[in-house]
Amino acid sequence: MSQYYTVKKTGVLESLTQEINNLQVRIDEKNSLRPERWETVMEKLKMEWTYDSNAIEGSTLTWGARLLMNLIFIKKGCRLRLSETKGAGFI
Repeated sequence: MSQYYTVKKTGVLESLTQEINNLQVRIDEKNSLRPERWETVMEKLKMEWTYDSNAIEGSTLTWGARLLMNLIFIKKGCRLRLSETKGAGFI
């Protein structure tokens, strides 16, 4: 990161960095306990990140509508554009 930004190291920054590293260790420990569940956790996080990103960009879809689209279309391998979904009466 230092090749792009000049960051002043402070006690607060180092404390937060250490906390992040500790949390990553805990995540890695939990991941190894039940690896079959990790895919589900990551899928849920990606859906939430996508929803939040779309909302920031001005999307008016509700969480439920987005979830419904994922369940109906993406799981079956169909990737319909939102306009097609609206035209079909799903939203």
